[in-house]
Amino acid sequence: MREWFLSTELVEIEGMPSSRQGVSVKANRNNWLKRKAQGKGSAVEYHISNFHENAQKALIALHGSEHEKSKMMETISNLKKTGDKYRSLEYTKPLLFDSREPNASAIFEALPVNEADTIDIPEFNVQAAAGAGCLSNTEYQTSVFTVSTALVRSLGLLPEYSAIVFCSGESMLPTMDDGDRILVDTRELTEPVKDGVYVIRIDEMVYVKRLKWNILNQSYRVVSDNPSYEDFEMAGEDLKRLKIIGRAAMVMRSL
Repeated sequence: MREWFLSTELVEIEGMPSSRQGVSVKANRNNWLKRKAQGKGSAVEYHISNFHENAQKALIALHGSEHEKSKMMETISNLKKTGDKYRSLEYTKPLLFDSREPNASAIFEALPVNEADTIDIPEFNVQAAAGAGCLSNTEYQTSVFTVSTALVRSLGLLPEYSAIVFCSGESMLPTMDDGDRILVDTRELTEPVKDGVYVIRIDEMVYVKRLKWNILNQSYRVVSDNPSYEDFEMAGEDLKRLKIIGRAAMVMRSL
């Protein structure tokens, strides 16, 4: 289930402001939890736990799985818990106004905390192949990598759903190189996923590739950023061989 939404998506929801500017005003007035939208310039996304229950139901109906739709109130409760976990990484900012809009959620903006605070992210022995693919029959934690709380928060990640794997090969150059650490968001994703870079499994092979969904063909284009490597498509029965492990949120490398 998607948790973060752009203002352009929210204006289509009943009960929300009818313009992007209106969404921004409401978000600022109520200190909505937000993050920078990946690959969208200065645009921000807002967490679903910010919104009134009717808006949450509308978004779940549009973007949730059949199970999430059938367990609507349970899904809303789980999303609220997720929002609370994000807020636990923050300190709260005083409201800009003494009085809130009726039925407004108790929400806070993502603001800096003590920059010395750190989080240990588990590292796994899985090597995501940027090339021919790496055979991986075992996946176990080998170490931890310490990062700042502020970094995790700025990427919109939760520590318990974060992991680090290593890139192997050169097919994703210049985005990532052989040996780079990849910080992965492992939360369950609603498919088809948004275009982006993902750690995926095809049969027993693990890859890091850029996925592009073709709505007309109902297929994924699996793309290598390095033009020397050919792309390929997965559709129909082949999609059952594809497992999306998580979204690549950040690449970490040594110079």
